[in-house]
Amino acid sequence: MTINKHKETRSSLLTRGKACKLIFLFAAFCGITNAQSTDPANPTPITSTKIEGKGTGAGATYYYRYQAKKGSLKITLSGQTNYYATQFEADLKGSGGSDIGRIYVSADDKPNHKLKVFNLASDQSVDIAVKLSKDDSLKWQYYSITFAGAAGSGANDGSSGSAQAAPDLVVSEIVFDESPGQIRVRIMNVGNAASSACFLALASGAKDDPSIGTKTRVWSINVPALEAGKGFSAVIDVSPLAQTNGPWKAIVDRSNSVKESNETNNSLIHPL
Repeated sequence: MTINKHKETRSSLLTRGKACKLIFLFAAFCGITNAQSTDPANPTPITSTKIEGKGTGAGATYYYRYQAKKGSLKITLSGQTNYYATQFEADLKGSGGSDIGRIYVSADDKPNHKLKVFNLASDQSVDIAVKLSKDDSLKWQYYSITFAGAAGSGANDGSSGSAQAAPDLVVSEIVFDESPGQIRVRIMNVGNAASSACFLALASGAKDDPSIGTKTRVWSINVPALEAGKGFSAVIDVSPLAQTNGPWKAIVDRSNSVKESNETNNSLIHPL
């Protein structure tokens, strides 16, 4: 009986060992599919509309490959660090190593993002090199990239190549200018048709403050007609309010006078 008991114990251990090995292999496989490749010859394949990554202050560069289709590829690069302001960069290269362009975003202890549109003349693989800041004082650097438009790699933003041409207005960036009472707002038409003129509204989310001496909380400016892929930038004087009287929300086509392919992406809040 003792011998049989030992045999059963050994058999159970072997079974558990095989199970642990399978779990280890599965975990390793999952780690590979979500890896941040540092080898430009073997970029991490992108199979969704968003990727995320994290690094230290060592200044690493991570490589990805995205299978994009012909058309406007909309990329949003987001960044955040544990400390002070720095800059992230994403360089895009097409098939054969052709230079498509690059996108930058300022990153600090508050999340920030930048949207840019790249026009692709054909279906192709796009290699993306994400470059983080080299600074040992940064404990961590977080980045993410969101894709829309010329979707590929199983990613789909809901658009169709056979859909009717239409504009798509977005607020790509809200920037604090040097003057504490001025805020710059950038607009882009990321659709595939020209837009008509409309209005942009910039609103302060700050509570009423009697010391400011004004109840004005919304500013409105004219936005001209924009061709597909073109942008518009305006500086809005919000005095006597200051940049600190936020958060600030910008809404383009506030009256819904422009018929767009996407009516849900017309606003942006800064800081998030």
